[in-house]
Amino acid sequence: VVAPQLPDCVAKISNQFAAIEAANPATEIFAFADSDGMVRDEQWLTSLVRPLETHDVSSGFRWYFPESRGLSARFHAAWDSALCMLHANTGTVWGGAMAFRKSFMQKMDLLAAWRTAATDDLMVKKRCDAVGGRVAFAPGAMVISEPIEALVPLWSWSVRQTLLVRATTFKVFARAFWRYADPAPLVWNWHLDAICLHLQAV
Repeated sequence: VVAPQLPDCVAKISNQFAAIEAANPATEIFAFADSDGMVRDEQWLTSLVRPLETHDVSSGFRWYFPESRGLSARFHAAWDSALCMLHANTGTVWGGAMAFRKSFMQKMDLLAAWRTAATDDLMVKKRCDAVGGRVAFAPGAMVISEPIEALVPLWSWSVRQTLLVRATTFKVFARAFWRYADPAPLVWNWHLDAICLHLQAV
């Protein structure tokens, strides 16, 4: 499948468009994986799609294993292990291992949303929340990844990841990090929804 670059979205989403368009019309489930993720075992795909029996979107995550003793690689692994716990406990979506039914993709109107998206997974999360869908974490769909070995590229990666979350799903960002700002329980309401929408637009 040859994927032409679409004018208003990133290359990864252009590739996903091409794959979806080339799929058999009878396809019921779409599963996505990053090319640099190393699957753990032969049950990886089964583990990824099984939660769709009860949820609308399923997602694994990455786990960085540093092969060197360098500070950057170890810091990257530590940073992302915290993100993994956040991911597992807050129902976010990671595009390197995610799946959903074709019918739910259409319900989310995902292809229209992807056409101007900067990131695939956060847009899936945003559209899933908008239509009242549920996300399942699939621990058996974790993949092994290689961490960044130099501090400057790691800093750039960290800033980019944080900004993407803030720009695309600020409500998820706010919910996840509230505990670090105020130990009191967070009671969500429409006022906070409005504030998040405003800050996301700024």
